[in-house]
Amino acid sequence: HDGPRQLLTNLAALHTTGTDIDWTGCFAGVTGHADLPTYAFQHTRYWLTPTGPSAGELAGAGLTAAGHPLLGAAVDLAEYGDLVLTGRLAADPAAWTADHVVLGTTLLPGAALAELALAAGDRVGCGTLDELVLGAPLALPERGALHLQVRVGRAEADHRRTVSVHARPDDGEAPWTRHAEGVLVPGDTATGTPLTEWPPAGAEPVDVSALYDSLADRGLDYGPVFRGVRAAWRHGTDLLAEVELPTETDESGFLLHPALLDAALHPIGLGGLVGDGGLPFAWHGLRVHAVGARAARVRLTPLGNETVAVDLADGTGAPLATVASLRLRAVTAAQAAAARTPTDPVLHLDWLPVASTASASSDDTAVELLHLDAPHGPDAGPEAVRRTVRTALTAIQEWIADDRAERLVVVTRDTDIGGAAVGGLLRSAQAEHPGRFCHVMLDGHPDSERALPAAAALADEPWVAVRAGETYVPRLARAGAQADGGAPFGADDVVLVTGGTGALGRVVARHLVAE
Repeated sequence: HDGPRQLLTNLAALHTTGTDIDWTGCFAGVTGHADLPTYAFQHTRYWLTPTGPSAGELAGAGLTAAGHPLLGAAVDLAEYGDLVLTGRLAADPAAWTADHVVLGTTLLPGAALAELALAAGDRVGCGTLDELVLGAPLALPERGALHLQVRVGRAEADHRRTVSVHARPDDGEAPWTRHAEGVLVPGDTATGTPLTEWPPAGAEPVDVSALYDSLADRGLDYGPVFRGVRAAWRHGTDLLAEVELPTETDESGFLLHPALLDAALHPIGLGGLVGDGGLPFAWHGLRVHAVGARAARVRLTPLGNETVAVDLADGTGAPLATVASLRLRAVTAAQAAAARTPTDPVLHLDWLPVASTASASSDDTAVELLHLDAPHGPDAGPEAVRRTVRTALTAIQEWIADDRAERLVVVTRDTDIGGAAVGGLLRSAQAEHPGRFCHVMLDGHPDSERALPAAAALADEPWVAVRAGETYVPRLARAGAQADGGAPFGADDVVLVTGGTGALGRVVARHLVAE
């Protein structure tokens, strides 16, 4: 090619795509070119103005297009095999995300978090969301935007992958908040349950005309995009419904539009299915069988304990999606208010079900149990506590001296004062010898004793509680605002201040004596 001509051709091509060209520098020292006319040009552009990063720009930054309405780019992490997808959620009143308001706060629906996790898994051949537990609600800001990040872990030996969804304000100063985490697995050959006979014989129609007014009275204020329930029936213990997206809603790019999936759960608000209902909390076995749906037949089957199974089918009854188990949980006003202030630095200890942490999986590490039945009640005096701590200290020191390969699991009762003291001792031992000690607290329920072996075998969990047969692990969570917006304690409450040995301590001491 003619070098100068090719260079100018390429510069002209860049100019027509909106790239700024330094023409002065380009023609510096060049003579013989025509001067511009003395009259002003009429500037008219006939090409589209780019609204976001193009595929070429992403490739130049080492990224690939995510191909999802809420996610802009994806990158495979070298060496680790993780996949990270990123996006940006803007405070756009015209977007469908603005139509999901809970207790006065605009939240990204749990159905959207589940769809994000499933879409990320679909990119790596994991088409089933085995489980996803939602943590802090994801509130959309009134101004500005949020950076969104979905991370898929490397494949384990059984091809399972962890998945998590994080977000933070786009100012880049606030820390990331984890809003959901779970496990993805390769899709199986199951095709879902067809809903061909519709409605089935014996189904009794249910009036849905007041459904959304009733939900609004409970603090669930759904906008037009989410008001998708068109009809409903009761069939035995099941609830059946027909849901549909508004005609102007674009479903392209989603495996299943979150507003359609969320609307499929709204008939629970008709009552009689799982108590008072709530919002999605823990998803199990979510799989999409067909994409691009704008309407669906829905069957909700109660499983007990605020849990339902969900089947979605298209207008012919062919399966669209399946949720093997969905657990619901109410959102309080305090939680909704806390979601609006993600930068709140105040944290508290929260006990979460074991399924809510990706690291809570059993491994093959051998363990040895040490039961410490410390006296409790009237017998739990100072000397009894000291004896229990000395017993634990001796066992820990011998364990360290023997350099045992197994982990020592110290089991105490949840209500023992001595057990609490042993827990503090174990924290020190764990800090010095990570991975060698675990503290399991039991509540005395018969089911908890049976759950002890599985709880003791949890990998990388130094502290576990078993209550009524359910296993929990501690996690830090944002304390958030009080439900009434006031201080965490009142003027008449008793407050213990430790470490106040100076003037402050004397003031507090005089106040407590006076009380």
